[in-house]
Amino acid sequence: MTRYARAKQPSRSRRWVPIMGLSLAVAVAVFSYFISFPLVDFGRERSETIDQSYHDLRQRMERYSWYNKYERYHGNNIVEILVAAVLWLIIMGLVMLTVGMATYNTDPERKVLKQMGPSPANKKKVAKELKKQLKELKRQERELKRQRK
Repeated sequence: MTRYARAKQPSRSRRWVPIMGLSLAVAVAVFSYFISFPLVDFGRERSETIDQSYHDLRQRMERYSWYNKYERYHGNNIVEILVAAVLWLIIMGLVMLTVGMATYNTDPERKVLKQMGPSPANKKKVAKELKKQLKELKRQERELKRQRK
């Protein structure tokens, strides 16, 4: 009598991961932009040096013709935009570190490589794998004999 063993189903592909990553990046960018305004105000209130540096940066940027040309898009908020960009980089770095730690060692290709076994060029590992398989087959044979009795 033969036993039928159902083959393991391959795991589903994760096709929504890039879309979720992009939406997360956009959400973090929006969050960084809106949090940068109170953050800049807080820095300006706390330090006269920071306030003067922000004012100098705004004046320096106003000297460029492209800056004045596109003022309707940035609204003379160059400091807030730069702070938002730095904040976005920091938050995205932390998020990527967290996601990387959570998904470490879950690569489906590595599972396939493990199932393939050792390289035929590595004779010692091949011999070790064959001994392991032989031991497993003998164990299965003993179990079948016990079940028949």
